[in-house]
Amino acid sequence: VADKYVGTWTGCDGNAAAGTSSFETYSFTKTAVDKLSVVTVSKNFPNASCTIPASTTLDASTTLTIAGTQVVAVAGGAVTADKAIAVSSNLAGVEVKQIFYVNGSTMRVGNFAPKDADGYPTTFAPLVLTKQP
Repeated sequence: VADKYVGTWTGCDGNAAAGTSSFETYSFTKTAVDKLSVVTVSKNFPNASCTIPASTTLDASTTLTIAGTQVVAVAGGAVTADKAIAVSSNLAGVEVKQIFYVNGSTMRVGNFAPKDADGYPTTFAPLVLTKQP
């Protein structure tokens, strides 16, 4: 289950309305059949296209445990995403429920809201991550 996530994934998360963006790098390492270690680096930019020198950088280490699947509606139909429980170094051990979906060399991550009755996101964030060679 965890194999499809292994590697480094990157993408620019631009917010045109706010005039800001962040370049996200997620590096996944498999630690068990259903567990991953993730190092996330977010470089924040004062424009919507990740092109001006970064103003700040945030790092986090997270442990993910795959906890099943969930159907998520997308344009043109639905996909089956993996549900995961994340424990981040930045959140003092607090568990966060998240969804992930890989389609070839792209990955989508759940939005922070809305959430279902079990606490998992029901939609994807706009950010699309691309697997790096």
